[in-house]
Amino acid sequence: RVLIIDDEADHASVDTGGEKEEDNSGEGHIDNPSETNRKLRQIIARLRNSKACWYLGYTATPFANLLSLPGMGDAADQYGPSLHPRDMLQVLSKPEGHLDNEQFFLNAESANILPAEVSAEGSVEERREFRDVICRHILTHELKKLRGIEGHHTTLIHTSINVENHRREAILVRSIIEDMKHPIEMDHTLSAMERLVREYSLPPEENGKILERIRQLLTHDHQEFVEIIEQIEAVEVNSRKREEGEESEKNLDYEGPNRSYIAVGGTRLSSFKQFKN
Repeated sequence: RVLIIDDEADHASVDTGGEKEEDNSGEGHIDNPSETNRKLRQIIARLRNSKACWYLGYTATPFANLLSLPGMGDAADQYGPSLHPRDMLQVLSKPEGHLDNEQFFLNAESANILPAEVSAEGSVEERREFRDVICRHILTHELKKLRGIEGHHTTLIHTSINVENHRREAILVRSIIEDMKHPIEMDHTLSAMERLVREYSLPPEENGKILERIRQLLTHDHQEFVEIIEQIEAVEVNSRKREEGEESEKNLDYEGPNRSYIAVGGTRLSSFKQFKN
């Protein structure tokens, strides 16, 4: 008998491989699950010939599991049945003293809730939001330098578990970075950074120093600003199969000199592999 316990079951084992592909006959679909999901299902399928094999997933945030496709009614395919919960769902009681999001966000009028509208893909609003993320990446890096903190610097963009979305967003980040290099964009970038600095609660002296640093970069030291921008690498941290000849890293490499990363995705990261900042 075999019992497989998947702790944090909404993390690495959720299928993030995207939509199923049509097979050549047009009569069915070819499953293309992400690597961890595929291997776990293959293990379960191999052990199904034993007297008993149970798969038990635990998570405090089961939304990805409950909304995953295919549903519980779908038949097993070449990798075995999906990991969608099909036999039993059990809600465990909250332990005494435990504080979760319900404590802070139960009231819709709470000051802790900051509603945000989702921008349409490819819209001007989405591009502006991603540009702000890049500006924040630069600002926080410069703030660390002002504080004497040297080392790697990483920002995470994680809006979806879908790896094709990761690809699109990484391309968008790279496109914005290229645009920000041009002198014609300096005024726009300076205005955005001054606006973002005002959102931070910085000591007055530090607030003045970071504004002075940004203004110096964008009005006098353009080449140095370009060099800072060119150090930023947008990396898809996922298991998406790269096309032949495609140059797109899957991992963050913190060996060697300090790196400046904007990581897109991140679903495959776990506690033993953290971002370095």
